[in-house]
Amino acid sequence: MNMRSLRSCALFILFSLLSFNFLFAQKSAGCQSYIDSSNKYYDNGDQANALRTFQVALKAACKLTDIDMYNGACIASLSGKKDLALQYLNRAVQLGYDDTAH
Repeated sequence: MNMRSLRSCALFILFSLLSFNFLFAQKSAGCQSYIDSSNKYYDNGDQANALRTFQVALKAACKLTDIDMYNGACIASLSGKKDLALQYLNRAVQLGYDDTAH
């Protein structure tokens, strides 16, 4: 491989890594926005929009924490979606949720 090819390859790799990091950061910021919005709807008593927004975060493949999943279970339960609430609660436990006193 000559020096020009090596330089082109290195620039391509660098550009690819920077693009990936930018896209990942954008997705993470969007994900946090979905969770924050869901929590705000929940705090304001708007269970329908809280659940809808939480489900958007799930569909966006956001990396949710055990607390996020527990909150989603609470929202689903309060929305009358008992089976969905149990699914979310099960996932929260799988992720490490263990606050049995709550």
